[in-house]
Amino acid sequence: MNLCYMKQEAIDFLKSNLEEYYENYYTQKDGNWIIEVCKKELDIEPFINFKEIDNFELFPLDKGISKAEIEFENSKILYKNLSFLDETIASDERLWAGLCNSTFYDYVRNRWDDYNKIDIKKGKDTITTINSRFFFKSGVRTGIFRNTLAKCWWVGKNTYNLIEGNKFEALDIIGKSEISTKINEIFTSNRFSSNETILRGIVYGIKYFNENDIKLNVKKHIRPTLQLLNVIGGSTILDCLDEKDITDIFIENIINIIENKNSGIVVIEKENEDI
Repeated sequence: MNLCYMKQEAIDFLKSNLEEYYENYYTQKDGNWIIEVCKKELDIEPFINFKEIDNFELFPLDKGISKAEIEFENSKILYKNLSFLDETIASDERLWAGLCNSTFYDYVRNRWDDYNKIDIKKGKDTITTINSRFFFKSGVRTGIFRNTLAKCWWVGKNTYNLIEGNKFEALDIIGKSEISTKINEIFTSNRFSSNETILRGIVYGIKYFNENDIKLNVKKHIRPTLQLLNVIGGSTILDCLDEKDITDIFIENIINIIENKNSGIVVIEKENEDI
């Protein structure tokens, strides 16, 4: 299997001209059209072989498999097979655009059911989702946690061996339920999640409720609690707290929410965004 970079010139051209080419993502089942377009319009080969590795397969897209399970399992698969990537390379849009538009082009198309529908969507929303699924949309941090493959690798990396036991135990504790929303809340919206101590404290907080058979809802329980941690971080140096402090705050606030007590934080509603 060849891992491919996509040349920056090709990325810039396609992203700037998606209004003209986006229908190809619905009609073309392989990425050869990208090669043809770049040769014709830019006189370049769009992809560069980066590294040859042993073949591996992403999680099967069988009928009846939920998108949450696909996301969850691919976080393990991608990090396990590409753990040799350093953070600089793994933050580079050229790598993930290369994988999404060449090696795993068909998989990414099929991961999102709407690319196989007969009716081709039109309009700004379609172009926006292609930008985030096959490329990076906005900045690097947002890009890596929106891109179909990059976000799985980064979730796998950030949770791998975070706590003792199974190497992916932290991810197992976070769980596959509402996984896309959890990724958005824990990893994208809140920068402190890149701190292992804070993330470990959050994971142990979730573990407490798992062990007590209390089902958490991301919007109702986790989001406002992470917002509370952000508020505390504004008045206290959050990095000075240890993981037990983080866990205690997390547990106490969610219990207050469950018991209808004043949690001290107002839930900020967010627009639904395809991730």
